[in-house]
Amino acid sequence: MDKTRQLLTIFLLSFGLLAFAAPVEEQVLFTIQGKASEFKLPGIVNEVVAAPGLHGGNALKVTYPQFDGTGNKWPAIYFREPIFTQVSLEGWDGFVFTVYNPLPEQVDLGIAINGDATREKHFGKHILLQPNAWNHFLLPVKEFAEKTGGQIYSFDFFMTTPVKEFILYYDNVKLVKCNPPDETVLPSVVTIADFEAPTLPSQFECNGVTYELTSDWAKDGNQSILVKYQKFSPGTPPWPAFQFYASADRKIGFDWSAFSRLSFSANFTGSEVMPLKIYFADATGKRYTQDCMLNPGQETTFSVNLNDTGLDLRHLQQFDLYLSRPDADNEVYLDAFTLTAAGPKELSDAETVLDRLGAAISQLSGSAIQTELMTQYQQLKSELSDARRTAESDQNKMADLRQMANFSMRLEDWFFQNSRKLDMLLLCAATAQTFPTAPFGIAVADSMTKVMIHDLPLTDVRLATEVVLEMARNEYESFQVVALGCSDATAPATAEVMVSPLRQGDYELPADAVSVSLVGHVNCKRPPYTAEYQGWYPDPLLDFQQTAPVSANEAVAFWVRVKTPADAPAGVYHATVTVKGNGEAVAELPLTVTVHDFTLPNGCPYDLATSYRDYIKQVWDPKMSPERYDVMRSKIADQLAEYKLSFDQIYRRVPKNPKNFNIPIEILKKQRDNGVLKSFCILNFDTPKDCTEIDDPRVQECIDDVLASLDYWVPILKEEGLYEYGHIYGYDEYTPNYFPIIEKICQGIKARYPKIPISTTCYDASFATASCLKSIDIFTPLTPRFEPGIVAKSRSEGHKVWWYICIAPHHPFANWFVEYPAIEARLLMGAMTAKYRPEGFLYYALTRWPENHNPITSGPYTDWNPASYETANGDGSLFCAGPDGLLGTIRSENFRDGIEDYCYVLELEKRLAAQAASATPETIAEAKAALEVPAALVTALDQYSRNPAALRAWRQRLLEAIDNLK
Repeated sequence: MDKTRQLLTIFLLSFGLLAFAAPVEEQVLFTIQGKASEFKLPGIVNEVVAAPGLHGGNALKVTYPQFDGTGNKWPAIYFREPIFTQVSLEGWDGFVFTVYNPLPEQVDLGIAINGDATREKHFGKHILLQPNAWNHFLLPVKEFAEKTGGQIYSFDFFMTTPVKEFILYYDNVKLVKCNPPDETVLPSVVTIADFEAPTLPSQFECNGVTYELTSDWAKDGNQSILVKYQKFSPGTPPWPAFQFYASADRKIGFDWSAFSRLSFSANFTGSEVMPLKIYFADATGKRYTQDCMLNPGQETTFSVNLNDTGLDLRHLQQFDLYLSRPDADNEVYLDAFTLTAAGPKELSDAETVLDRLGAAISQLSGSAIQTELMTQYQQLKSELSDARRTAESDQNKMADLRQMANFSMRLEDWFFQNSRKLDMLLLCAATAQTFPTAPFGIAVADSMTKVMIHDLPLTDVRLATEVVLEMARNEYESFQVVALGCSDATAPATAEVMVSPLRQGDYELPADAVSVSLVGHVNCKRPPYTAEYQGWYPDPLLDFQQTAPVSANEAVAFWVRVKTPADAPAGVYHATVTVKGNGEAVAELPLTVTVHDFTLPNGCPYDLATSYRDYIKQVWDPKMSPERYDVMRSKIADQLAEYKLSFDQIYRRVPKNPKNFNIPIEILKKQRDNGVLKSFCILNFDTPKDCTEIDDPRVQECIDDVLASLDYWVPILKEEGLYEYGHIYGYDEYTPNYFPIIEKICQGIKARYPKIPISTTCYDASFATASCLKSIDIFTPLTPRFEPGIVAKSRSEGHKVWWYICIAPHHPFANWFVEYPAIEARLLMGAMTAKYRPEGFLYYALTRWPENHNPITSGPYTDWNPASYETANGDGSLFCAGPDGLLGTIRSENFRDGIEDYCYVLELEKRLAAQAASATPETIAEAKAALEVPAALVTALDQYSRNPAALRAWRQRLLEAIDNLK
């Protein structure tokens, strides 16, 4: 084989389309394909067998014996003459080999490469084989060529004192040269797989998955690949993967350093969230994993920023799309795998960022840090000009694209390191002019902003001059005061925030109308969804603490909550926010609150179904007396009511004896009387997952148990005046194969209790319009499954349709994980509800604290573990535990604020209906326009603004329209 390096070529097709060809050269050092069955290698036990998995052909099965203290500590399979003849390494890029590990665990394998017969010129390396998978490994030739004298005389695959017998399968050992030279001209977008050919591209491997090439869906072209993942069970691969290995790539090989992003498209038609992950490995042993969660019925294009992976992009080895022990069969269409270099848009965005930072730097008044940063800024501007010229061309040398990729990465790093620093410097400088005695900077932020205590930029944090709020009566609204530790601070300063009573003339709101809470932070570890940052996030509101130390470069926030009484006179109220530093008043900010002439209800205007999880004894006191427990439980119910939440439990399971479960009658009556109770769950029912036949005796048993419980509880609920609020909930996220059973049970319940609503989250995407589930009253899909056309049809047939979130969906859909923007909770409960009008909202838990055994007692850094469901931070947990009860969070505050936004919509609709005949046409038109949720705020459930100003503008328009309709 000719070992002269060949240049990769670019050529133009007709019609101006750019095509890309990269001939790959290889020298096969060993392959079992085509070898006779009697083929043997000297060394340990080996035999030729059919290759496992979907690899095809034959493989060399090698058995490594357990080391029992005697014999060879390093059993090995040897590749020597005549099986292998020495070769020169000159001109080759990589040493590539393929090995299958059939075990459900990683296996340590050693590689020894010898440059001569004496083994003095020697290179050794250990690698970990992925379990249940064909492993394609690449050793960069430059890593070992010098140690072996520029040649390979022999090589071994060995194990070190194996603790048991191991079996591995080998095929395909080769030298390859597939990396494009620096002079190679490349397009800015390279398609590495489009699945248009009739066979699977050679760079892909199916490990524990099956596939078919199909025209049922395609992102680009006519075909895609449908990859099928099997439910995990004993004996099946726990981590099934669709794997790409770079050394087999026919375009750019394993050097990806010229590109900034890997993108691919997926179409997932399943009914549950598919927790797909993408795994990368490079030849140096570095690994990177990113979640690519697929929401039900969603078509998504994923884009991985390669610069964020920390991988050696000159020696990219593979990436896998895998599931971890899947609990169900899944299949997903994949298409359009592309590598993209930084382009004009990215660089234009970079220039905008640079200019913003440049303007900020210019305000630093000739300081030493200004000189340093300005020099860096000017150098980056110069490099940006060169990069723009490269980006504007569709044909660039590999070296130019690599330089541009490196520049983009350096710019991101520079922005990350300096954006927060500049914000801190400028805010501290402005504070020094306005409040010269303050030992820290003073700023304010919206309640929809998460102020990061360190590391991340200070988004939407601004100089503190005054605070202005507009509210209805009986409404909560909040803002934040932020103390900023200046970079030249030599010791922490103590910050404290106080607010005087709100007054309008001689009238003063009650003292509890305003409260101050230190914003606590929780340490978020790697979650099962994409998060831009791991570390300390603001979340719990520490209502027991109004002071905190502020160290250099920290941003410590205080949450100021205003609650207007239901009987407060309308008008403008004034107060003063006082900030103390080290015990002395150092700043006063005027607070103006305009109270408008209407009153919000105590409860939520639409149905809520949630679950209070009881961790009282676990968190506060395992030996708590029954009397103290009752007091604590009642207090928690009152605290939930402040957030418009009833004391509900949607998983109150049907017992054999209906007296054995407790419906909190007295608490529910109190919430009913206070206007908080909208609905509650009487009981929860289903049959076991292995009950799949409609004549299974457990089906009738379920009916009997439900009826027995209702027979016992319905008379009690009627006597206590709670019957009309009750519903029953069943078959949580069950699949369509259970539908006939569900319908039979619901018919049995309805025959005796036709007026009790039955609710479900089972996966009926038609909401009974195309299924047998006619006896279900309330269907509750995940938000991505809320299809307005199907919803309208279902409602016309007499059903209600709510929606819900839980561990899913993930971005781009709204959720309220701790790492997600605070505004998403507010949008979900307010603007999105106003736009799509679900009749209720379900959430599976409010206080799920499995990892916590003590309340939060100090901040801002708390010891509260935010992980609830596995490592999902804040999922199932809108509240935390404080010294003597629940603590609200930034998320629960925005949850309530969203409900109140929706109350504005209903108030305007009520006034519009009452005054439709008397108001002016202009007033009517303005009111109708205000009721429309603007597309700039919510375009779709997966397209919405995260800018608090956009929501504030819509809310203000609603207020003005309400005021105009007296």
